[in-house]
Amino acid sequence: MLILAIAALLLATDPAPLPPAADPVLFVFAHPDDEIFIAPLAAALARHGVPMVVAFATQRERGVPPDGSIAAEPGLAIIRRAEAGCSAAILGIAPPHFLGFQDGGLGDRVQPTNARLTALGNAIRALVTDVAPRAIVTWGPDGGYGHPDHRLVSAVTTEVVLGIVGGPPLYFPGVPADALAAHPQRVIAWTGVDPALLTMRVPFVAADAAGARAAATCHRSQFGSPQVVDAIEADLIGALGGAIHLRPARPTHGNPFR
Repeated sequence: MLILAIAALLLATDPAPLPPAADPVLFVFAHPDDEIFIAPLAAALARHGVPMVVAFATQRERGVPPDGSIAAEPGLAIIRRAEAGCSAAILGIAPPHFLGFQDGGLGDRVQPTNARLTALGNAIRALVTDVAPRAIVTWGPDGGYGHPDHRLVSAVTTEVVLGIVGGPPLYFPGVPADALAAHPQRVIAWTGVDPALLTMRVPFVAADAAGARAAATCHRSQFGSPQVVDAIEADLIGALGGAIHLRPARPTHGNPFR
């Protein structure tokens, strides 16, 4: 109960979100904590003064901690929103947007069958219109490690963005398959991507990696302990080799990450 009270207080006392600065980079993900995959990129962009916005399709309200210490929704949703705000603040991202879809339910069969994903597409399209981003980053078709919510958010975001004539560039982050072979992952089985497809490379420095680790520790209800966070970050940073690797979804010119 104390955890819920603290989280509720954090949300109640947060100032109203400020409008994003012009031409931000927009990250579109499924759940709070998905941003840890690109956290070194976010830290590097913040260091160079690039504004950022993040949107989550769900609140991760059904992902009960393994020890059962927190019940699923609505209390978990309050905690996860507060954790996402903590992570975004550390990474220099504007206060998160939550699109209001059910955690784990994006692929549920509904009537009509396309209703839920159509609604998600409409929400993403409205967000893109409001934010007017210089670039958009979302999960690749593999969802990072195959998570169905990740894959569906990727598919719908891709459909929306590639349907905008002259729309913003869209990128999928990935881990080069050869790097994964050289750095086996102990915690999360990331899916490798052919490095020939990862044609955009954004370097990050040790301070950015440290910021990514600090942001990941905000997600206490998800990862449980700092030791788990350290293992995830060490695995991922080792495989990335000092840069976030991105695959463009459409032909692009120039580098929007500077």
